[in-house]
Amino acid sequence: MKLRSIPMPITRRVMKTMALRHGEVDASAAVVHAVITAPCFCFSKIDAVYLKGFCVLPCSRSLSVPCQFRRDFTTPLFHCALVVLAIDPRFFLAYPRSFHIGSAGSKMISIGVSHVSLLNAAAQHCRIPILCYLWEFGEDAVNGLSRGSSAQSDKDYVEALKASYPGRSYYGAPNYECPYCGAIFWYQEGVKSASAVTKRKIVYNLCCKGAKIDLPRIRNPPEPLATLLNFNGDARSKRFLRQIRSYNSMFAFASMGATVDKTINTGNAPYVFKINSVVHHKIGSLLPSRGKQPKFAQLYIYDPENETENRMNIFQHDDSTGERADPSIVRALSDMLDSENMLVQTFRYARERLAEHGNQTLTLRLMGCNAKSEIQYNLPTSNEIAAIIVGDYSASEYTFDVLVHDKDVGLRRVSSIHPSYMALQYPLLFPYGERGFHLGIQYNDYDGTGRKYVTMLEFHRFFMHYRLNEPNPYTCYGRLSDQIVVDAFSTIEGSRLKWIADHQADLRSECVQGIADAIDRGLIDADNVGKRVILPASFTGGRRYMVMNYQDVMAICRVFGSPDLFVTFTCNSKWQEIAELIRFEDGQQPSDRPDMIVRVFNMKVHEFITDIREGRTFGPVLAVLYMVEFQKRGLPHIHCLVWLAANNAEVSAAVIGGFISAEIPDFRIDELGYELVKEFMMHGPCGEDNKKCPCMKDNKCSKYYPKDFQDETFVDECGFAVYRRRNDGRTILKNGVLLDNRSVVLYNINLLKTFQAHINVEWCNKSNMIKYLFKYIMKSHDKAKIYFETTAPSGNMSLNHDLAPPDEILEYMDARFLSTCEALHRSFEFDIHYRVPPVERLAVHLPGMNYVRYEKGFDLRALINCPAAKRTMLTEWFEANTKYEEARSLTYCDFPKEWTWDGSSRTWHKRTPAPKIGRMYYVHPTSFELYYLRMLLMIVKDDIHLRLKKALDNPHCIIPHEHLLTLLIHELTSVFGKSGGNIRDYNLPHLTFSPQVPMGNRLIEEELSPSLDDVNARRNFDFTT
Repeated sequence: MKLRSIPMPITRRVMKTMALRHGEVDASAAVVHAVITAPCFCFSKIDAVYLKGFCVLPCSRSLSVPCQFRRDFTTPLFHCALVVLAIDPRFFLAYPRSFHIGSAGSKMISIGVSHVSLLNAAAQHCRIPILCYLWEFGEDAVNGLSRGSSAQSDKDYVEALKASYPGRSYYGAPNYECPYCGAIFWYQEGVKSASAVTKRKIVYNLCCKGAKIDLPRIRNPPEPLATLLNFNGDARSKRFLRQIRSYNSMFAFASMGATVDKTINTGNAPYVFKINSVVHHKIGSLLPSRGKQPKFAQLYIYDPENETENRMNIFQHDDSTGERADPSIVRALSDMLDSENMLVQTFRYARERLAEHGNQTLTLRLMGCNAKSEIQYNLPTSNEIAAIIVGDYSASEYTFDVLVHDKDVGLRRVSSIHPSYMALQYPLLFPYGERGFHLGIQYNDYDGTGRKYVTMLEFHRFFMHYRLNEPNPYTCYGRLSDQIVVDAFSTIEGSRLKWIADHQADLRSECVQGIADAIDRGLIDADNVGKRVILPASFTGGRRYMVMNYQDVMAICRVFGSPDLFVTFTCNSKWQEIAELIRFEDGQQPSDRPDMIVRVFNMKVHEFITDIREGRTFGPVLAVLYMVEFQKRGLPHIHCLVWLAANNAEVSAAVIGGFISAEIPDFRIDELGYELVKEFMMHGPCGEDNKKCPCMKDNKCSKYYPKDFQDETFVDECGFAVYRRRNDGRTILKNGVLLDNRSVVLYNINLLKTFQAHINVEWCNKSNMIKYLFKYIMKSHDKAKIYFETTAPSGNMSLNHDLAPPDEILEYMDARFLSTCEALHRSFEFDIHYRVPPVERLAVHLPGMNYVRYEKGFDLRALINCPAAKRTMLTEWFEANTKYEEARSLTYCDFPKEWTWDGSSRTWHKRTPAPKIGRMYYVHPTSFELYYLRMLLMIVKDDIHLRLKKALDNPHCIIPHEHLLTLLIHELTSVFGKSGGNIRDYNLPHLTFSPQVPMGNRLIEEELSPSLDDVNARRNFDFTT
């Protein structure tokens, strides 16, 4: 029988096997070197081999020992077994893609070698004969094998291996659909509603807020755009999708005032859209200046006979692909927009009017709307979106409009609340000129309570959700969808910052005593009192936000000590959930769906944190926190800190080794672990093997790979863990380089198998690096320099660049990078920072120096006479100490564990003890008396005066202020002494002698204790400052 070889995929395990039919075989088959008909096998230097779930169990290495087969297959592809090609496995690591599997008829297959020379080399390498068998296969098995490259088959096998792990984190496809707007979602994203309307069904509110937001669906794009947007289309469509941003810019009416980061789109990695400034759109005049080429909206007015050439000349080639635009596509899109787009028709009409009126001044008015108009969101008619103004006009009449002049008067900013804000910038996403967000879009079925109108965030987030069989410019248009998502969130964030900048004078703050002093000076109007309110800590991502979170983390560290584990969890864009979703749109790749990447990652993070909190990963834990960041290429990841329970956090080699591994698993024992480490946890290759690796700095690896071999895990003299990396001969081939245990990134095998992504786990219980670690995970965004531009009363952009924004707002905007994934993550309002247990921020102030906030124009006399203005967390803590005996057993910071603060009534209420940590706001040492007060509140459970009365057993005694000051300084001296410090080092008042701190050694204490005569001589204390 002559075997017919057809190339088919084969896994790396199959590379150790070749199959021939049991019996006579034609010697012309290239794979045959020897044929043995007896039911026995010769094994050399291998213990086990695998074939798509079939295993040849370890057997004796001696010759002619019958093999034992396991036939409980894990996949239905094979009905019978294959047998072993006895070659040293190291040979196959060197030649991983040289073997293939072929079909030899309906009921048999053969495994052959691509090159006979390689087979001969294998025989010479092993110095043994190559033994082969052929076993019969069922017809279904042969037909079930997918034809393709060996690399694809190996990939399929690994994916099947991943899916077979019973503890894998997997949610399936998004099988749920919002009953109101049709947005699809996962079960894990839904919430259970107890209302009678939904009857406790799984509902999802991020899309339309339960039918409160009702916006018209997006229409199917006209031809030829619909054909060009097909990801699974011909070469012309694929080329168009690669260049879609350039094509859109050819037809855009406005320019996008942001700097696109082009440095990250080098090499063969997926495309990433990233800006380093806040987006704003600008529009110029109807006609170009003399001697200048027409741009943007001017292309619809100027020189229509050469319009295509003018567009082609402006955009010579796409920056990312280097390909020149197709003139036929440009002409087709131009004709389409002329017939379908209302804005294009308006500008064409303006061209005709310019020709008619000659030298008269002409202005194109693009109509806007205000909050009182309450117009419906729908497709407008041409006379609803624009008008032509001939002659002079009053700018105050057109506050909410965009005015485009016929002559060049500079670029004018398009207001972000103008209905055509997005349509002017993205004519290919909105080919009909649809309205975008504007003021006055009312909630559906508004009941008269709460907010009445749809916000800008809610509007854009509605369209960021995918709906089956519906075109969506925010998700389905490739690179241009990436751009509009970033544009939308940048506009949202810019609007928030502008509101804060514009309302600096409306919200004031001042201490109560300062208000009283102002009234004494005759200042009664609030406009004259207070300090500027700058970028608040409630603004996510600002400097104050980051500092506040850093202080909260330090409070957790104060209670539980140093964290034990530092975990970095990076999103895997190839998760099976994402792969299943992109099948809804033929031809899409995971990089085309960043909306689903961030949603799946958010679900994975919730599961990840839940597993850690409930002790399923590292055992009992005390606290957990994480911070979300976004890689240079845009994918999200979290930095997580874990505090282990006391009985679980002993610093020993056994404990560290139980949580963390730095070695390649044995693929014969843990095949899944081997494949996952190979895919996610191998660093490099770098160094001499790859000097262009991103980690290389000054011809050295900045991560210090490869590490040294180590026989055992130990903690060095500096307290750092050194992990076991044995020289056991295990290697992984990556980019043509064999890597061993020295290149393994630290990992936890259970986390790796569960989430199947890059998860770096390190032991970090080292006190002298805690502040660095916390500041690292709480660092703010990457930054780029930009400036605010103010808007004139007419709604157009002022050309005055001398106005400086508030400092903290400028500081935030002075270095802001924004990628597509981050824009989507923030638009969906997912957590940026998370911590358990929660931290209660406690006010600390001197009497009458608590800050109160008030609005512009408020009557200060009413404010100073309001009792609630004088009640704070601190004053009410003192009050609770006088009323309740049990309150006196807790310090101010421990108080939130058993008491809760009611902000409405401004009082503390008793509650069931909860794991909540109190933290007082930071006070600088130069605040002197306030700083001393904060120090005392950290340790004192009741006031010194009350304690002294109890000690004297005289609740009615009067203690002079000087004696209280003495006791205060004595207490501070004890505080510094217990920590090994000295009160004199802090420029604080101190006693002329220092009371000794108990040392626990009676002999030393007696030696250092003063005599009775010394005590009598020092009865009168002197103070120095």
